[in-house]
Amino acid sequence: MARQFLQQNNLHNVVGRIEYIRGDTGKQEYMMAYYSTMTDEEWKDLARYNQERFKSNKKGFNKNKKCSAIEARELILHIPHEYANRDPNELTKLVGDDFKRKFGTDCCLAIHWNKSKTNYHIHLIYSERVRENKVASRNMYYDAEWKKCKKADAVNVVHKGDVISKWSDKDTRFKQKSSIQDVIKPYYASKFKLEMYKDDGLHLKEQKEYKINPTSSIEYIELHDKIVEYNKNVRTWNNMVDDVLERSPEYCVLHPSDHNTVVNKSKMNLPPTKKHEYTQFIDVVMKPAVTAHKEQRKHHKEYLKYMIERVKEALNALVERFKLNASKQSTTSNISMKNYKQITKQKPFKPQMKKKTNKDISKFIKHQSDFERD
Repeated sequence: MARQFLQQNNLHNVVGRIEYIRGDTGKQEYMMAYYSTMTDEEWKDLARYNQERFKSNKKGFNKNKKCSAIEARELILHIPHEYANRDPNELTKLVGDDFKRKFGTDCCLAIHWNKSKTNYHIHLIYSERVRENKVASRNMYYDAEWKKCKKADAVNVVHKGDVISKWSDKDTRFKQKSSIQDVIKPYYASKFKLEMYKDDGLHLKEQKEYKINPTSSIEYIELHDKIVEYNKNVRTWNNMVDDVLERSPEYCVLHPSDHNTVVNKSKMNLPPTKKHEYTQFIDVVMKPAVTAHKEQRKHHKEYLKYMIERVKEALNALVERFKLNASKQSTTSNISMKNYKQITKQKPFKPQMKKKTNKDISKFIKHQSDFERD
């Protein structure tokens, strides 16, 4: 099962972005199909209305600062390659109409291949406002600059019943991170049958692997190689976590929101143990390891491999102790954690770092926010 990639971006020039994803600029990758639930004029009207509202908002607009209105939002989502066998025009219409029906707002989307045709993805732009006619509930009076004033000083008048706007207020749910994490990501993970990242304090995120080419600097290539190695270790760690969770039904009961259906990938074939033993292993060994890993942000790539080796040793000790107890038909209800603590006692979860690091690489890493984020 392919892993899910979905990110959301704020758009300050929605018309220009639509032209880009549609291929009007000639800079886009292989554009397969485009579909929109609104006309170009309606997108332009939406952009104009958002800019007007932003400038009239005293809290958001500041002449002394560089700021601009959020005219729309964009979702970039990876879809499995088997969907390339379907008619792209039919697929864009299906996804666009489904988004409007599910979330109640208009959108436009385009399906692309990247240049090497290894990434099949969708750019989906949607409005935070709904098309509706707002009607004045009373007479409103404005001066020559369309600022509210008294009736006696009025130059312009909006009469009761006149249409004052074609757009509703912004739907605040779209700017909340919980909406992306709890609604949009699970929805498209199930739609396209993608494996969703489990944010449960045990699994780790992979980092973005940047593209390299013949003109890339040595520092950039070294950084790319480090990220590839790190992602390999992350997959090893996540597979080990999945195996332990499979043998810990108590953990599923105690933390139902932290555990989804797990597929055994690394085939460690861990034996079943007595009650709470794997749960105890998770709380005492694995969770502290993840916490220590996240604290080592600057050097976490070198540290993760060391952490995996230490936890594997502790896990093997758990399995060996269980086999020994099983052969002796021990009546002990819980396996003591002293064995694990003895293994991790030798500077537990402490990275073995080089004294000197390449300053150029450090500066480059500092500017890569995606690379630093766990």
